[in-house]
Amino acid sequence: MARILDAGWGAWMRAGSLDAGCAAGQAGVGAAGEKSQDAAMRKSRRSDPVGSIERQIADFRDRATDLLRREQTLRAEVARLETDRPGSRLRERRRARTLARAEARVQRLYDEREMFVEQGLRAIMLTLEEQSRRTRERLDRELERLVPVQSEWERLGEAFVALEGAVATPAVEPLAGQWQGSFEIPAFPVQEREGYLRPFPHRAVLF
Repeated sequence: MARILDAGWGAWMRAGSLDAGCAAGQAGVGAAGEKSQDAAMRKSRRSDPVGSIERQIADFRDRATDLLRREQTLRAEVARLETDRPGSRLRERRRARTLARAEARVQRLYDEREMFVEQGLRAIMLTLEEQSRRTRERLDRELERLVPVQSEWERLGEAFVALEGAVATPAVEPLAGQWQGSFEIPAFPVQEREGYLRPFPHRAVLF
């Protein structure tokens, strides 16, 4: 009997250990999931900093609007209490106390909205200032990389000018045929939406 009880106790302990292990595993998975979500949110903010600022502005607007709506509701209640004239003195005292409490709540909501707007605008402006600086620094780095490309593009333009001059010489012009005309390329920087402008005369046939 003792052995049976010991066996039963041991099985229960093992089952309890398994349950505890499963619970710990589930807790670990839950914690890992939360960390993964936090990491994904941080990555999203880094990959789209302007989008994060846009969401911050939208949240700021919505919260301020909600505070104002609550404040306006209470102000309407205050206006109703101010115009209400109960008959008895007891009701008048109750109305006065209710009115005083409503006015105090209105003031608290106004103060809360005022503080929220001040702190929220300051936070958004500081974030915009910081991100503007980072974006400007990135733009400067990108423009520095384009300096050699710009130089090469401008030299290509000079080459087309030289070619136009060569075609205009007496030795070439009588034989240039379709290649006579203006040789030029777009000014730098070339924008993709402009399309590709052929640097040779439009009537020239390549093939």
